[in-house]
Amino acid sequence: RLKEELQAQLEAEVAKYVNKLRLEEVIAKAAIKGKTEHRMVLDVHKNANLNDTAFVKMDATTGLSFAKSWLDFYFHIAESYKSDEIRIDILIQTDYKLDLRIRW
Repeated sequence: RLKEELQAQLEAEVAKYVNKLRLEEVIAKAAIKGKTEHRMVLDVHKNANLNDTAFVKMDATTGLSFAKSWLDFYFHIAESYKSDEIRIDILIQTDYKLDLRIRW
């Protein structure tokens, strides 16, 4: 149950962040211009290190908990929006910045 709740929370946060980035709009505009790749540099949330815990679900009764890092969060973006036509690679520049490379 906790894992499912954590995954749902992660997916909701990824969807909000992708909307904030306007990722789908950016890809569409670049494709219309004939481009086959787009790169974005992302600042990691709240200046947290990529290995810092981003999301935690804990059972108060048992103390059992599951966590996801910010790196998990960004890799989930890449997995969520990858398809046969679109490939998203995340290149780590530093512990605080990522280079998101989108190719189609």
